[in-house]
Amino acid sequence: MKKLFLQLCFMVTASVAAAADMSNSMELSRLYIIGDATPYQWNIGETPEMDRIAEGVFRWSGKLEGGREFKFLNARDFHKHIFGTSCRQSVSAGSTYTLTYVADWALDGSRDFKFVPSETADYTIYVDLNTMMMSVRELEEPVRLPATLYATGSALGGSTVALPLFGNAEYKATFQLTPGNIILQDTPEATAETTFYTPLFDGVDITFGTACSSSLTKSVSSCQRQGWSVSIPGTYTIYGIIEDANVYARRFRQYKELYLVGGCCPLGWNYWTAPQSIRFSPSATSPEEMVWEGTLKTDWGENREEPNKFKILTAQDWGSVNFHPYTADEAIIGESCYRSTGGSDVKWTIPQSGYYRITLNTAKETLRGQLVSAVGYGIGEPSVTGIPDAARNEKFKIRVSSSSIVVTADSSAADVVVTSVDGALVCKGRVDRPQPFTSRRLTHGVYLVTVSTQCKRVLL
Repeated sequence: MKKLFLQLCFMVTASVAAAADMSNSMELSRLYIIGDATPYQWNIGETPEMDRIAEGVFRWSGKLEGGREFKFLNARDFHKHIFGTSCRQSVSAGSTYTLTYVADWALDGSRDFKFVPSETADYTIYVDLNTMMMSVRELEEPVRLPATLYATGSALGGSTVALPLFGNAEYKATFQLTPGNIILQDTPEATAETTFYTPLFDGVDITFGTACSSSLTKSVSSCQRQGWSVSIPGTYTIYGIIEDANVYARRFRQYKELYLVGGCCPLGWNYWTAPQSIRFSPSATSPEEMVWEGTLKTDWGENREEPNKFKILTAQDWGSVNFHPYTADEAIIGESCYRSTGGSDVKWTIPQSGYYRITLNTAKETLRGQLVSAVGYGIGEPSVTGIPDAARNEKFKIRVSSSSIVVTADSSAADVVVTSVDGALVCKGRVDRPQPFTSRRLTHGVYLVTVSTQCKRVLL
């Protein structure tokens, strides 16, 4: 079923992509190099897609003929053109150039500012559609990250920190940075033998996005040691991806949505029917944490794919960033680190059916799994909210109304306390027969409602 759904998703995505080609908007998912300076001439059917190394960032390596012309296309047709700022603009290795974007099915030749290589040679070209910049370099050898990767710079107060290695897949560290710069290198102190890992374009500020690097320099001159800029203080994570030999960094921003999907989840691999039931909630005690609580089973009585496994989506689709463990079939119980930078589609596993609490720290990229109850976890018990009851009390009724929790009493009066799943107080009050308790408007999430001595889990 999942495979069939993925095929349908692919067909829909292809249809949407085809429709998007008819618009004039620039896309960050693909790019083509074309022209008589390239091996493909002007045959759009022959030119391959450039390597996409990040969102909107592309790389191409190959031979360019001096004195001839080339430019870029944003789709496999002559509609979305990307070129220079002047007619037959000369380019050479070691320089960067500003790009121009025009969507026009009948582009006039007087506005079609193609690039012209200054000499015939093998080049590596980077294009960043986020900043509309092109970097032309001598042909680069494949980059290999070092055995140990260090971060230093004024944004770290001048200190040098080794980036830990996770799962033999990536170096990663989270820092509190101040305005300044970050330099990545392969030695604790800069020497004449140090290799520096630099951004593709000078002056890249990681405050506002991601910055990728596949270029190395062994110079210790100040112009080669600029590194990445940081203009706003805050929490940042730096990554060194071993497989792709890319280095990038990003400022922490809490995810607005996270969803739990998998064979052991209540909805299986279905994220679209009732997303509120599989959505993580913001923690009331930490702005960096998101929490999900509910039943996970290895035996839902259905023929499910990967029945004891799950992963985490950052949006209601398969194409956005997914969270995975670093190793296949990693157990959910305890605390571990997760990967947000791609890699193999591996999942976490649950050891048994039960009621679980999963807490993600999206700044440190850690996951903490707890088996709250292995027995009596309330599968199939009636609940107005869809969340299994911890206990029931027929004297009081709990319902959800317009983002608020409402408690009514048949006869007795009682105190009402609403807390988050991690125990933080949200609000409290009192209920009696003529006067119901109504909480303030709450954000989506799971809450614990205690009335008298009884407790109920409520999903908004």
